[in-house]
Amino acid sequence: GHNRVPLWTPEDWVELAISFKAQGCNLVVVGAEYDQSYWEKYVRNVFDSRGLAVHNFIGRLEIGSTFALLKSARMLVSYQCGLGIVSHYLGVPVAMWWRPDGNSIHPDRMVAFDERMADGWCNPKHRDKYLALIYQRESPRDIITTIDGKGWLK
Repeated sequence: GHNRVPLWTPEDWVELAISFKAQGCNLVVVGAEYDQSYWEKYVRNVFDSRGLAVHNFIGRLEIGSTFALLKSARMLVSYQCGLGIVSHYLGVPVAMWWRPDGNSIHPDRMVAFDERMADGWCNPKHRDKYLALIYQRESPRDIITTIDGKGWLK
């Protein structure tokens, strides 16, 4: 529901991934077992067609192992979820999407977030390691430019 329509496409992910690979990053995807169907149906083939190797741990790790993996990451790009929030509190740089005000995550009823939630929960100690994103406001190029400016992948 958070990316319903979709607001962010597999091609957008590929653009980010190409930039991260160029900076020496390994690409890793994590999530719950139910996230695997989205990866398989929409994203994996686009990555494969571009020759982008990805380590897929979706549904394969217990939560403690997932947190250990995230703690060792150079950064995390996420939609609004617990993995992004926990990673932020672990001091890992995080870029995380939120839906725009009034844009429901549910197709038939209004379930929306106040955009102030995008960073109102952040630990001030790690604020410089967090990038709040609102779907459709930042392009992949905008995100890459900001991450490069912050030096998160150096």
